Amino acid sequence: MVSEFRKISPNVLLIIFIIIFCISLFSKMWGLGDRVMHHDESLHAYFAWELAFGEGYQHNPMMHGPLQMEAIALIFKIFGDSNFFARFLHAIIGSLLVFLPYFFRFKLGSVGAIFSACLITISPSILYFSRFARNDIIVVFLTLSLVIVIWNYIDSGKKRNLYLISLISSLLFCTKETGYLIIFSLSFYLFLYLIIKNHRFFSRIYKTNGSAKEVLVNQWKIFLASVVSLLSVNDSSRYKTLLFLMIGLVLPISAGIFSILQDLSLFNSIGLILASSDYSIAPVGTPYGGGKAIAFYIVLSLTLFSIFLGAKYIGLKIWWKCFVIFYLLFIILFTVFFTDFNGISSGFWASLGYWIIQQDVARGGQPWFYYILLMIIYEFVVFVIGIFAIVYYIKNKDKFGIFLSYWVVVTFLLYGIASEKMPWLLINMVLPLTILGGKFLSDVYTNTNLMYYKNLKFVEVFYKKNYRLFFILPVAILFVIWNIFISFNLTYKNSDTPFELLIYTQTSPDVKAIMSLIEKIDNTETVDKKLIFIDSTNGFSWPWVWYLRHYKNVVYSGFVENLPHSEDEYFLAIIHSNNVKRLDQIDGFNYGIRFKHRWWFPEEYKTALSKPYEEIFNSIVDYKYWQKSFLYLWNRSLDKKLGSEDGYFFIRSDYNFEYTPKAINQTR
Repeated sequence: MVSEFRKISPNVLLIIFIIIFCISLFSKMWGLGDRVMHHDESLHAYFAWELAFGEGYQHNPMMHGPLQMEAIALIFKIFGDSNFFARFLHAIIGSLLVFLPYFFRFKLGSVGAIFSACLITISPSILYFSRFARNDIIVVFLTLSLVIVIWNYIDSGKKRNLYLISLISSLLFCTKETGYLIIFSLSFYLFLYLIIKNHRFFSRIYKTNGSAKEVLVNQWKIFLASVVSLLSVNDSSRYKTLLFLMIGLVLPISAGIFSILQDLSLFNSIGLILASSDYSIAPVGTPYGGGKAIAFYIVLSLTLFSIFLGAKYIGLKIWWKCFVIFYLLFIILFTVFFTDFNGISSGFWASLGYWIIQQDVARGGQPWFYYILLMIIYEFVVFVIGIFAIVYYIKNKDKFGIFLSYWVVVTFLLYGIASEKMPWLLINMVLPLTILGGKFLSDVYTNTNLMYYKNLKFVEVFYKKNYRLFFILPVAILFVIWNIFISFNLTYKNSDTPFELLIYTQTSPDVKAIMSLIEKIDNTETVDKKLIFIDSTNGFSWPWVWYLRHYKNVVYSGFVENLPHSEDEYFLAIIHSNNVKRLDQIDGFNYGIRFKHRWWFPEEYKTALSKPYEEIFNSIVDYKYWQKSFLYLWNRSLDKKLGSEDGYFFIRSDYNFEYTPKAINQTR
C-alpha cells in the first residue's frame, strides 16, 4: 500500500521545507548575541575582526581551517562587528542545514526528507552549536552536502557531481581537520562495497567448501582476487571512481601523517623534527631543520602519486579538472587570497601535523562513554530511533539503509577512538542519526511489508489505516515536546551556565557585567585613552581581547609579584585570582571585585565506571541515584558546585566610582 503522504506535490513539499526553514531560522536568530563569548568564539571573532579591518590573517592550525575566519571577516566588513554577527554565519548555516534533506529526497523520499529536516530542527545539540562561533556546524553542513552529491553520482553517473565533490571536499578541509575522518569513513564504505561485490563474484570461481584448510586457502585467494580486481583499470564502477577520486584528492594534504616517523627510534636518535611539539623551536606541527626537506619531498611524492592514480582510474580529462578545483580553492583560502604564502606549507603539512601532536595531549580528558552519555541526555530521541533503524535495515538488507547505519556506527567509532573528545563534536554523530531516523520513520510508517516484524500480530493491527495515526501522533508529539524542552533549557535558559554537560568551560556572565562597568566608566572617563592591564595567565586574556578590541591602550601580560612596569599608571586591572593571592597589596588600586571568569560542569562522571563493580552495582540499585538522575534530566539540579577560575577587577583608588556588587554576582 502506498501512503497518501508519498503523493506530496513538489510545490507543497517546497512550502513545507520553507516553513521548517523559517522555524529553524527563528530559533537560531533569537537572542543570538546575548550569550557571553566563549573562549574559542572570542579567538575566532577577534582574528576575523583583524582580517576584516586591515590587520591580515595567518593560518594557525590551533583554530583549524581559514574558511571560517574569512567568512566572518566578510560579514564584519558588511554588517559591522558584534557578538551577533560573530555568530551570524553559523546561525545561517545551521538554518540552511534543515533544507539539505530536500535535495536528498531522491533517496529518502519526500516523507523521509521531511522527517529528517524535522529531526535536525528539533535537535538540541545542533541548535546550540548553530549559535556558537565554532566551525563544527559548517563541517556538518558540508558533510551532508558531500554525502548527497556522492549518492547523486552513484545513481545518475553525471560527471558534474565529481566536480561538486571536489569543491565540497576542498571547503571541508579548509574548515576543519575532521575532514580526514569524514573522507576516510566515506572512502572506507566504498572500499568495503567493492570488496564485498568482488568477493561474491570470485566465490563462484573458487570453492568455498571442503576441508578447513581448503576453505581458508580459497577464501584468501578470493580476497586477493578481489583486491586485484579493485586495481583493475577495466572496471569503471561508479563506486570505484568515487573511491579513487577521494583518495587522489586527499593524498597530498595527508602528508603530515608521516610526522609520526619522528617517533621511531632511528629518526628520534638523530633529532629529526617533522612536527614540532615545542613552540620555542618551531610552530607546533611544523617541520624543523632537515625535517623541512623531508616534508617537502613527501608532499611532492604524494602529489605525483595522486596525479598518477587520478589519471589512471578516473581519466585525465576529468581528473585534472577535479584536481584544479580542489587545490586552487585550497590554496586561495589557505593563503588568504594570496596575501600569505606560508599558508601553503601550513595547509599541506602543519594542519595535520599539529593535531597528530595534540593526540598525546588528549584535551578534555573525557571517558570512552562520553558521547553515549551526551546522546542519552540531549539526543535520546534520535539515538533510540537510530538503534531500531540499524536493526531494521540490517534485517531487511536495505542497501541505502545499511549505508546510513554504517555511517552512524563508523562516525561513533572514529570520534570515540580519537583522544580529544569535545561536546561540539557530538553534532557529527547526530547528523547521520537524523538522516537515518528520517528514512526509518518514513519506511516504517509507509511500508506494510515489514520483514523483521511480520510475525508480530500487533503490527497487522497497527498498520490498518485507522490505527496508524492514533498510535504514532501522540508518541511523535511527546518526542517533539521533550526535545523542545531540552533545547530551550540548553540554548536559552542555561546557555552560558554550565549546569549543562554539553556546555564546556564556558565564559561566565560575570565577564559581561564587568564589561558593562568598563563601558559605564568609559562614558565619563574615556577609558580607551587610559591604560588597562589584563593578566594573561592561563589564557585569561580571552575573551577580553575580543571585548576590548576597540580600546587602544591595553596591556596583556603575565606577572608574578607585581604589574609590569609602564610609564603611565594603570587605570583598570583584571587579574587572575591566583596572582592576586601572591600580592601583598596592589598599590594605587581599590574596588577589588571578584568575579568568575570561566566555569565548568563538575566532572565526577569521568570516574563513574572506574570504581569497583560492587560499588557501581550498589549505586545503580540505590533509588537516590535514580532520583538524582531524574532531577538532573528534569531541571538540571546538581548536588555539586560548579568549578570555576576566578579573577579580580581593580579600579584606581583616586577614581570615585560607585558600583553594586550584586550587579556582578548574580550568577552564584
